[in-house]
Amino acid sequence: MNLISEARWERWLKATAAGTDSAAVASAAIDTGTASRALVSAEIGTVSEGGKLEITVAESDSATGTFATVAAMPAAVATSDTSWVMDVPLTKRYIKISYQRTVANVALDSGMLLTYSGKNVPPDQPAGLMKIVK
Repeated sequence: MNLISEARWERWLKATAAGTDSAAVASAAIDTGTASRALVSAEIGTVSEGGKLEITVAESDSATGTFATVAAMPAAVATSDTSWVMDVPLTKRYIKISYQRTVANVALDSGMLLTYSGKNVPPDQPAGLMKIVK
């Protein structure tokens, strides 16, 4: 298997200064083509004590359609200099990834997206690193 010919790696979020959000902040619509899964990562920078983060993935048949949530990593206290990763099944072509920071400042270093058409879910990862949505 040649991974690069079966997967697409792209950035969905640029570095975002420490802060909180009054509402969820959504990415633009992302065309996932024929991919059946999306691996979504958020690289977390400095977190003030008690800072919470929530990541949500929503999908739609069109870039301008109605997006319905398919997976969410609920608001949880974030830890500085860590990664949050979700592996999400896709049934529609377009997705939007959103985040919301509450309670105290959370800085986001970046967010990456890997779309692929794998039949196998990745193996279990270390606790706190990955959440698999089946």
